[in-house]
Amino acid sequence: MTEALRSVTVDLRSDTERIPEMCSEGALIVQDLVASGRMAELGERLQIQREGGYTGLDVFVVLVYFYAAHMRLGIKRFYQRVRGCLAQLAGLANRRTLPTPASVSRALAAVDSGLEEFGTWLLYEAPEARPVLLHPAVLHRDGRGDGWHVFDFDPTRTVMRHRALPRRPDLPPARRRTHEARPGYQGRKRGHVQLSRSTLQHAGSGLWLGIWTAAGNGDFRRHAEKAARVVRQTCMAVAHDPGRALLRADGEGGNTPFITACQESGIRFLTRSAHYTLLDQPAIRRHLNEATWHEVEDSGSGPQRQATELGWFTLPCAPKTVRDDGTPYAPVQARLVVSRYSTDQSRGSGHLIADWKYEMYATDLLEGAWPAPEVVTTYYGRTGQENRFGQEDRELGLDRIVSYHLPGQHLANLVGLFVWNLQTCKGLPLLDVPDRLQKQLARQVVVAEAAPPLEVPPIREDVEEALPVDAEGEALPAAAESGLPVQPEPIEAQEQLDEVLATLDWTQLLDGRGDWTWKASTAELLCPNGSPATLTAVKLYRSSANGQMRFLVPLPACNGCPVRQVCTESSAPSFRKELGLTVPGSVATRVHELLAAIRGRLPSLTPRRPPLKDRQPQPPPQGVVATWRLSSASLPPKLAPRAAVLSPAVLRRAFCQTCVDVAIHVAVINSQSAKPSNPAIAYTAAERQHRRRTFAQRHSYNARKPDDVIHVRLETGSPNQLAQAFPSTA
Repeated sequence: MTEALRSVTVDLRSDTERIPEMCSEGALIVQDLVASGRMAELGERLQIQREGGYTGLDVFVVLVYFYAAHMRLGIKRFYQRVRGCLAQLAGLANRRTLPTPASVSRALAAVDSGLEEFGTWLLYEAPEARPVLLHPAVLHRDGRGDGWHVFDFDPTRTVMRHRALPRRPDLPPARRRTHEARPGYQGRKRGHVQLSRSTLQHAGSGLWLGIWTAAGNGDFRRHAEKAARVVRQTCMAVAHDPGRALLRADGEGGNTPFITACQESGIRFLTRSAHYTLLDQPAIRRHLNEATWHEVEDSGSGPQRQATELGWFTLPCAPKTVRDDGTPYAPVQARLVVSRYSTDQSRGSGHLIADWKYEMYATDLLEGAWPAPEVVTTYYGRTGQENRFGQEDRELGLDRIVSYHLPGQHLANLVGLFVWNLQTCKGLPLLDVPDRLQKQLARQVVVAEAAPPLEVPPIREDVEEALPVDAEGEALPAAAESGLPVQPEPIEAQEQLDEVLATLDWTQLLDGRGDWTWKASTAELLCPNGSPATLTAVKLYRSSANGQMRFLVPLPACNGCPVRQVCTESSAPSFRKELGLTVPGSVATRVHELLAAIRGRLPSLTPRRPPLKDRQPQPPPQGVVATWRLSSASLPPKLAPRAAVLSPAVLRRAFCQTCVDVAIHVAVINSQSAKPSNPAIAYTAAERQHRRRTFAQRHSYNARKPDDVIHVRLETGSPNQLAQAFPSTA
């Protein structure tokens, strides 16, 4: 059998007017911004203070093309791929050319930090987000059928590693580009320094409505206050009652400043609470044993949770936590909901009691609209934002460092989130999402199977028990005014802890640990350099009968330590040596109780305080509860609360597919106007004196001349869809 002959012809001619397919989406976005007049407004709002060169508008255009290309490339490689069509891409924005990667880097390095007002406009006004937020499919529904706008606030980290820098006499001094980044808590990531990006997202539509960037761990409190204000502004912009807006946050928001920021803005909050000391109270344990637990509806991917009401509590703020002006925070009212799951099903966060993990949630949602199981389900709905963090990284590459200057990186992230929002807003008319939705289903109440009752601690004679008030808020009995058991004296607990540590066989514990030693006279564990290590935590293991004590060396001790190279290879300035020692479970439990008592978190197991009648009244300990009011006995809702039913990812895909199907041809015809003046000639006093130019003059540096001609030709098989997404092309 003979093979068929083939002839291959190479056509060296190319369509020089057609822009690359990867730039089609960015070209349509830029063309639409110019046609609607928003590009000119953007040039007025985004002003970068520079001596000369490209303006903020030029940087914005480059970043739009970069993020809309959907390619996991850096700006340098992206520029190399579009180098042959710079005039066409710039011409769509009425600019002469696009800045080089070096010019973009220098421009971003000159960005100031005052981008908050511009960011709000860019994420809401520029993509025309109002029609999306007005659609009923983006609303959550409570048990009464009322619509809620739900927002998620969560910081994410961008971690950077430090490479080893050689130091020799013939080399210049080492200088890192990450000098604005700071060390911080990195979670599962690994690195030396990091940037924190706090984002506010509308849960129902997936629209990003706020972003705040800071070095290290960031500034959660200040960013949360700004996020709460943006939530209120967004509700006012769409004529929605802020009282039916919910801001969700993880456990980092379970504090008085976050709750205060939400309540002062007139919005609701939902977060995880860490007041697990309440679960050690006899009255509360009796309440949990007698309460009815309901199964929590979930996706089935995690443990099967049960939930019940705990009641309304007054949560005071820690004395050291004050406002920016130094004034203390007032106590806040919060409703606490408790969930639990068997540890045989899964491992996770929470407070371990017997064979069950207990979790607590703080909110101010009313029980009649959001029962306890639905509160837990709504809280875990915030995991959708975690998925969207991954989506933005895959689709737009927002986890990439564009500028090591913090405001410059902030601007780059803003442009990327603007592209995301515009894709969603343009995708809504493409799919003709209906306004009339299916009615809510009836609420199905599933009573959970009974769990083993909690052990109720005995009531101590020297500590009065916390008793709840009724739903009408009757006065507390005189014996319950303190709320929680009085803390033991830390000095006494420290003495008991020293006695327990002295009974351990330190020779065996430190066997194979190098030069670590135990100094019995001062009850201190000394590192190889002689610095004392502090007992910071105790871990208790369910899988074994042992536990682990963890000791941490103070921060200044490791910096400049002569034996540091023996302990670690890390060069991070924040490194501190940590040592874990395995001890029997009984010892670990006792050490854990005493350590918690020293920190003022748990009541002592062997109190030696004088009787109650001989003691002076003491204020409530730091972070404890002053009052406890049972939840109201209102009727539960008949409808099942429902999350928003819109799928924003489908909208974005529809928009992107419409752009891919378009072939764009751009022809640039330069005018034959007067030649530029000779730089050696200065006709005006401003030129001779080198005065600062106005922003309008700087904007004209890369602007096309009025008599330049730009021909744009679009080829698509779906002209109707293109006209729906971009009315300017019709």
